[in-house]
Amino acid sequence: MLGGLGGPELLVIFAIILLLFGGNKLPEVAQSMGQAMRSFKSEANKMQQEVDAEPEPSEESEGSDSETERQQTSGQQASSQHTS
Repeated sequence: MLGGLGGPELLVIFAIILLLFGGNKLPEVAQSMGQAMRSFKSEANKMQQEVDAEPEPSEESEGSDSETERQQTSGQQASSQHTS
C-alpha cells in the first residue's frame, strides 16, 4: 500500500504534518480525513451496486429493436413515395 516508503520517510512526513497543523489539530485532521475516506468509499460502493444492478441488454431485445426500426423506416419510405 505504501510502496517504497520506509520508517525514516514516514517519520519525515509525520514531522511535516505536525509542523503544519500543530499537535492540537492532529486529532481533528485525522478524524476529518477518516470521515472523508468513509464517505468516498460509501459512494463508490453505491455506484458499483448501481452498475451491477443494471440489466445486460439481451440479443433478442436488440434484434426486435432493429426489426422495429426497419419496419418504421420502410413505412416512412412507402408514405413518402405515395406523396410524390
